[in-house]
Amino acid sequence: MKVQPPPAAPSGCSTSAGHTSLATFAGPRKARPIDRGSLALRLATLCLGPVWLSGCVGGEAVGSFGGVAGADGSSADGAGGGGGGGGVATQHRKPGCLDGSLHEPGPTADASIEALVAGYDKSQALQLVVEVLALRYPTGRFLVEEGIAKGQQNCFELFLPASQRGSAKQVLDRIEVLVHECGHFYDLAKGGFSGAHYHIADGVTRTCKGGSSQFGGKTFARSLLQGDAYAPLRPDCAKGKGSHGCDSYAKIYLSGDPKDQKFESGDQGFDMLHEETVQYVHSLATQMGMRDRVIGATSARDGILTFLWYTERYLRMARLDYPEVYTLLRDDPCWREAILLTWGRAWRFLAMTADEVKLGIDDDQLVALVEDPELLHEIELLRIAEGCK
Repeated sequence: MKVQPPPAAPSGCSTSAGHTSLATFAGPRKARPIDRGSLALRLATLCLGPVWLSGCVGGEAVGSFGGVAGADGSSADGAGGGGGGGGVATQHRKPGCLDGSLHEPGPTADASIEALVAGYDKSQALQLVVEVLALRYPTGRFLVEEGIAKGQQNCFELFLPASQRGSAKQVLDRIEVLVHECGHFYDLAKGGFSGAHYHIADGVTRTCKGGSSQFGGKTFARSLLQGDAYAPLRPDCAKGKGSHGCDSYAKIYLSGDPKDQKFESGDQGFDMLHEETVQYVHSLATQMGMRDRVIGATSARDGILTFLWYTERYLRMARLDYPEVYTLLRDDPCWREAILLTWGRAWRFLAMTADEVKLGIDDDQLVALVEDPELLHEIELLRIAEGCK
């Protein structure tokens, strides 16, 4: 078994391939992910969410559930948050099933933050983040505050160093990164050694067991997705060739070979694949709430769509090649529910942002990949196992 080596203290952040990664003991531009065998190892390094791309200025809670349903029984997902897209939600979130059960209001960019920005002082950076999130995406506020309170390291200090607090703009350019990373810190601290904890939405959490690829876990390395029939449809981005039309996430999240003795990101199992999926939903939600500050385009939609695609492919590979893993993910209510709830929340926000061209780059191509009938069938099989047909 490969075991991740003991970490040194984090030394800073670097940006690569449209993503930001924490540079640690491996040196610059080396993302060193975590696994769930040791809290110290888990919090040593984290891969960040998407950063702003294409000539942009930005950087990389939700309300209560039980929102208004449409006349056909589907949720009214075109309301609130971003643009329309209600049809997208009906197509991907099945009414009456678990994935169609979350009807929270979308994050809003309507609340004014101008007074907070005008009155900013660099000694109050955290206060600015918390107050803006309270107005725009309350779940993000929860994740930042709880990530700071419960994490073994201070996610705010780690991902917003003093050098990036000189102006309100600098701070708000990093607000999505803070939500994403503090969300990791919170989930990992809550899970502890008992399992993988997921804060999917306010009041909707799951803590599941057996999902690691190490330390007694039952799942396989996510890097194996690089060998399936779907990987060539969106290959790794070649170095120096940009990120359009290729998978800029693969080198960060799917790297490595589970048969060698070197620990790399792709050696992690389904638990951390799903952890990233949950945080990329929070990333999209945060950027929905901050969309009025976006110039150019961001990879907000691309990130979560990529991880929905990875999830479908992982389920398919498990079903065809690793039946024990598939039995765990399908038949354990915790894993099945975590997948369906996260899938549904992702598509709710994707529907709300269907017309927000600034929040996606290759999102149209990624939607087509996720909509592959064979891959959508994997989600339908979980619905059936959940008792929804």
